[in-house]
Amino acid sequence: MTVSDYNEAATRVRAILTDAIERLPHVDRQERIAYCRESGQHGITSMPDPHYPDQVLFDWGGRRLCSVKMELIRDASIPLGVSDMLPLPEDIPPDARQLTDPRAA
Repeated sequence: MTVSDYNEAATRVRAILTDAIERLPHVDRQERIAYCRESGQHGITSMPDPHYPDQVLFDWGGRRLCSVKMELIRDASIPLGVSDMLPLPEDIPPDARQLTDPRAA
């Protein structure tokens, strides 16, 4: 990876994470900020996804922020569009099946 490639990847990660934070519901964002202040754990952490080796997990504020395919980070020819993203509901049910199957309630 050249310096130019690294800079492009860093710029893309920054854009992805900024977008992910901006898309958080206001209450969620405020809870995460409070967590950072109370715990002293500021910043976003990343780690390889143990289940999907082609993805990176990003956590912020004590919770998962997003999962990103490495291809999206490395390949500058892929636009950073969000047209295929669905917003998460503000109140995520304890059983995630309830998001897609009303019978799971």
